[in-house]
Amino acid sequence: MLQFEGSHVHPDPKVGIPLYGPRSHNSPRHKSEIHVGFIGPAEAVEWARKFYEQCSDGVSGSKEHPPFPGCHSDRGFRCELRFNPAVIEPLTRQECLEISRQQKSRQRFELLLALSKSKMEILTQKDHPLDCIVFAIPEEIYQECRACEYVEKGRGSVHRDFRRAFKALAMTFLKPTQILRETTAGAVVSSSRELDHPSRIAWNLFTGLYFKVDGLPWGPTGLSPATCFIGISFFRPLGSQSSLRTSVVSHK
Repeated sequence: MLQFEGSHVHPDPKVGIPLYGPRSHNSPRHKSEIHVGFIGPAEAVEWARKFYEQCSDGVSGSKEHPPFPGCHSDRGFRCELRFNPAVIEPLTRQECLEISRQQKSRQRFELLLALSKSKMEILTQKDHPLDCIVFAIPEEIYQECRACEYVEKGRGSVHRDFRRAFKALAMTFLKPTQILRETTAGAVVSSSRELDHPSRIAWNLFTGLYFKVDGLPWGPTGLSPATCFIGISFFRPLGSQSSLRTSVVSHK
């Protein structure tokens, strides 16, 4: 059983949130407004904004997929998304062309990452509320820069993933991020990518957004006060063949 607002419980978040609201509603962790900033070409940003607005009004389900209730003060996660034109950093056509002109995948990857850094830096220095940054990335640029592999002296073979690199970069600015592809937002149709049901996409996107801005969608119930879950993962640092490190997360 999971706990939602008002100590109500239910085993399914997709029932509990529409019925009762998220666990942190009416607590200091809940934001009644979530201010979303954007990086990306003007057309892609406009598609992304419309996509968020449409999902906020609710998304129909199917026999296999529960409907998404939307996200407004009276439904779903009980908050309002705010979009301010002043909190947009465009990825210009010239910048997109410059990325595509690079001959090597590493050059394209590092140029896009450098541009992302400069635009996040500008966004986070603006005198406007900002809770989350969405990168509305063009599909062509995403395909060109999604990953790169190269050999570096002293480090051996290196594999880099843009999503991971972008999120690691964003940590220095203390702002959560979301990469939103044009295919997800419906701006581009891809024959090579099979999308989830629209309601499932909305559930995943908004649950992630609410949690990223410090909201608590649901919580455990029926556990003793001394209970603590610890998750441990093992990984090798980027480019290292001999070192093994651990990462730990806990939840009380």
